[in-house]
Amino acid sequence: MLKVREIVIANKVPRRLELQPNLLMRDGGIPEYQGYESSFGGVIQSYCERFSKEEIKAVHEEWKANYQAMRYV
Repeated sequence: MLKVREIVIANKVPRRLELQPNLLMRDGGIPEYQGYESSFGGVIQSYCERFSKEEIKAVHEEWKANYQAMRYV
């Protein structure tokens, strides 16, 4: 099993990021594809452009109110 473990660790690849592009509606109702770089910064930027500041603030407030209860789930 140690030999198998060595092979698995030698061929290990990083986890993929779940990054979703956005479709933005431009003037005249023409949709425009908005892609992002495949990094954690791209994931954050994608969410910031998808949701309004009020929605992001509401989710953050909910998280602050409940994160202690969900720590060990």
